Amino acid sequence: MTQTFTDRYLLRKIRQSMHHSLYKNQNQSLSKYCNIAPEWLHQARKNAHYILSQPHSFWPDWAVAQFSPTHPTTSYPHHELFCLNTSTRESFTFFHTNARYTMAINRLGFISFPNLGWGISIQYKSHNQFETICDASPQLHGSEYRVNYQRSLDDDLALSVTITWDNMLPKIAISLTNNGQATLEQHIAVGVVPYTNEGAGIIRSTQFTSDFKLIVNDASIIESSIPPDNVICTEFNQGNVFECSKKWEMIFSGTCDDCMGSALYEYHPHIPSKKSIEIDLSIRHALPFITPLFYPMQKINRMFLSSQKTPPDGAPIQLTKACQVNAIDAPIAALPIIIQSFLASLHNNTFASSTVGLYFSVHTLLKLQSPHQAALFLNHYTDSPSSFSTLTTITSAQNQMLNHIVIIDALLTYRYRDQRLVSMVIQHAQKKLSSDPFFAFIRSMTIKSFNGYLSSDHFFECTLKLMIFLYASKKMAQHQIETSHSKECEDVCGNFFQIICNSPQLMTQFCRTFSTDTRIPLSEKLFLSEFIFSECLPRTYSIQIKEQLTERYWATNHVMDPHNYHGFSAEENLLYCFIAPLDKCNHIMGHYFGNITPLGHYINPKVWPISFSAYPSPTANAHAIAIYFILEQIIHVTDKTLYIHAPTNFECLDIQQLSTPFGQLSLSLSKKDGAVNVAFKHEFQASPTAILLHCPANYTSAHFADNKETFAIENHCIQVPLNESHIVIQP
Repeated sequence: MTQTFTDRYLLRKIRQSMHHSLYKNQNQSLSKYCNIAPEWLHQARKNAHYILSQPHSFWPDWAVAQFSPTHPTTSYPHHELFCLNTSTRESFTFFHTNARYTMAINRLGFISFPNLGWGISIQYKSHNQFETICDASPQLHGSEYRVNYQRSLDDDLALSVTITWDNMLPKIAISLTNNGQATLEQHIAVGVVPYTNEGAGIIRSTQFTSDFKLIVNDASIIESSIPPDNVICTEFNQGNVFECSKKWEMIFSGTCDDCMGSALYEYHPHIPSKKSIEIDLSIRHALPFITPLFYPMQKINRMFLSSQKTPPDGAPIQLTKACQVNAIDAPIAALPIIIQSFLASLHNNTFASSTVGLYFSVHTLLKLQSPHQAALFLNHYTDSPSSFSTLTTITSAQNQMLNHIVIIDALLTYRYRDQRLVSMVIQHAQKKLSSDPFFAFIRSMTIKSFNGYLSSDHFFECTLKLMIFLYASKKMAQHQIETSHSKECEDVCGNFFQIICNSPQLMTQFCRTFSTDTRIPLSEKLFLSEFIFSECLPRTYSIQIKEQLTERYWATNHVMDPHNYHGFSAEENLLYCFIAPLDKCNHIMGHYFGNITPLGHYINPKVWPISFSAYPSPTANAHAIAIYFILEQIIHVTDKTLYIHAPTNFECLDIQQLSTPFGQLSLSLSKKDGAVNVAFKHEFQASPTAILLHCPANYTSAHFADNKETFAIENHCIQVPLNESHIVIQP
């Protein structure tokens, strides 16, 4: 632990310059020409200096896999600026509203605090050599906010590691289970090293207290539930901390001038037959102390080590949700993991900061009933609505107006409880619509001038905006929040749009231009055609647009936009599922779910490589679209009618407390002796006009559980009374 004001001040300066000091001017100059953030250049230089040039030091797993001098298939980087982690990019991140306390776990089990500059490597000793505990990727839990890992160390000894936010703080639980008949001894080491998933970080000082709490950089405390058998603190020039533990014992403090110090807990538990031993490590953070020398150090220590249950600022993100998926068909069995990944990454997901992402993220959060995440996301939206304006076909102000309408539609449909937020968004939407120049322009036109305008070069742009404003005004009327301006907008835009619809030539021209215009990204075309245009466009032309999009962009086994190509796009392919035929839809969904890692990432080698234009690299996933699509395959609501599609789309299903516009619905689906048993339970605050259960074509009869009288299924559909909870359908 640093003991002087000079050391403490130096530590603060080091933290402030963590990503900028080395070769600062050169890094900034290079970044301008190669579109790489200067922090990445600095990170590469640090990795080259502290990893490549120091083979005796601790090497992160990714560095061993890429650059190990003893491995026959690795190669040395061509330049120090190429010394970056390119093999274990994917990691599961426990996001925190205070970014300093963010924690990440990569697919090799390495735990890091990227904004604090250090990490934790858990290893076990085998034949006097330390090896990482992970021989496969850790697994994200499907219903809880934790990551699990299990493996067998030998025939009788099993190891499991669980990483959670326990009581709003990081906690690591290591469990050793002896399944044999004799007592076993195993060496487990927990190394605190100056590395993150990106490479070299910073540890200036480490110190163990008398009760074996480890203080890292005067700002983090690691506490062990059982006393370790050995603890050491090392400096960078002393080598790999795991190797040092073989020859040194009980070194309680260390200060490294290279700011690359390490520390290690070592345990030698004896595990009785058929028993388990658990080692719990809890981590809490505090603001580093910068204090005058005359302030009593004893008092500082008491303050620092006092029980502090919450960080000094910020609070961890809670992934609470009412909806639980307990069982689903094998091809999409990863759905619970995708849901957890979506909730965990939403706080930092760049996909969510777009109109398309906004639509699916909000609807998915409300369907899953995740109130904490929904509140955080919506508050972020209301604080910065302009950052969600990404559509290319309309102005930023019009995009914000459309976003407001999308939010309002979702919140009022699912009866969102924060009336203050709902009222604020409604007021913003009403103001944006009434003050928009296009609305003022269109209502000033006469029929004659409008007909003349249709033959101009602005026909396509005008028609598209007419549909967007018509969509907005119709949604306002639907939810009874219309104003005099929105009523006028609906009348004026509706009348002018009807003139266009009455001309097949004009509609064909619009459909063709919309499908072929290279200025509009494919994801935007798919979203607008399915979720915006469908509210006002005649069905014939809506189908025409979808057919043209399929003909133009479907390429063998996926969709791609050759004029705006940036590699395989999961977003575009998932959006295409909403308009695709069943076989193509199943192919896309099967591919997406089949490429989900145990940590909830979608991995595809055809995806455009990760961008280094920003540091850290942005998180982007389209899980919200996949979740929304699957939930819509279970139930769908149209005009206050609840359609249950589960029997036609799933073989096995058990989902609890799925939110609908009427309230919660739990649904289970199972097969027995050729019959399909459908059980459901609802807690509706409002009654649907009808509940229609869609059945597979080869099922022709059914009966309710309480009434064994069989009746015929007509048009593959059964109208279910509200008081029924179990129905059996038969071939």
